[in-house]
Amino acid sequence: QLMVRLTSPTLDLSVFRHGGFKLLLIVVALLPFSNLWYYFAVGAQNVYGYSATQAALLMVPSQLAGIAGAWFAKNLLQRLGVRIAGTLMLSGVTIALFLTVGQTVDISIIYPVLVLCLFSLAFTGGGVVMTNAIMNLAPAGKEGSASAIRGAAGAVGVAVGVVLGATVAYGSAERTVEQLVSEQGGDWEQAVAVIGEIREGTSSEEIAAQNAVSVELVTEYDEELSEGLVAGYRAQGLLGGLVGLAATLLFFFNRRGSSRIPPSRDGP
Repeated sequence: QLMVRLTSPTLDLSVFRHGGFKLLLIVVALLPFSNLWYYFAVGAQNVYGYSATQAALLMVPSQLAGIAGAWFAKNLLQRLGVRIAGTLMLSGVTIALFLTVGQTVDISIIYPVLVLCLFSLAFTGGGVVMTNAIMNLAPAGKEGSASAIRGAAGAVGVAVGVVLGATVAYGSAERTVEQLVSEQGGDWEQAVAVIGEIREGTSSEEIAAQNAVSVELVTEYDEELSEGLVAGYRAQGLLGGLVGLAATLLFFFNRRGSSRIPPSRDGP
């Protein structure tokens, strides 16, 4: 609003004259709504028992998949255009997030690794397509402003996604642990406190070393804690999948987001 009122704004907002640009910004904000890399790392360490280093190594295939996703998206753009390429990439993100619902405590680590690879491939490819779509709508000579606005929209999406995603994931984990431990007549408050420590980034070793949470407690409720974390993983995946589905449909039906708008009056 301040930029609109300035006589010589440092950020050109003429791109907002194109209705499709606003819808694209919403899609850009929705794309990073679920951070599957983070929840995979939490699960690898606290459900499967891997160290932080081992969890990082398990994520290497997904990083390679992200590189492949960028290359794949480029080829899709050249062959099928922005609309179809973007729809396919966003669909891939949505499918990967919905696949987290199939996660269980006993399933092989290969399953979440493959899900993360699909997510990384589609997410990176989707980012490439979204950037291309945004730049296509930028007035000649105003690509820098369009890019800055795109970055701001993505940052908003990350911030909101972290808050809502963590609330849903850890809330579901805590409710599951509370229910399972209560059924056994155990101290569910202490068990739920462990989930809180994990949310703050504390390792299982550090949790066990704290006076408030004994080693025996962590060991005794290890199965319940794992069930809770898996429930949280599935919950955030379901939330992210629904958001991804909305973003996919919004992008597909955004027919106005495919043509370049004319240069602004003050443009070169």
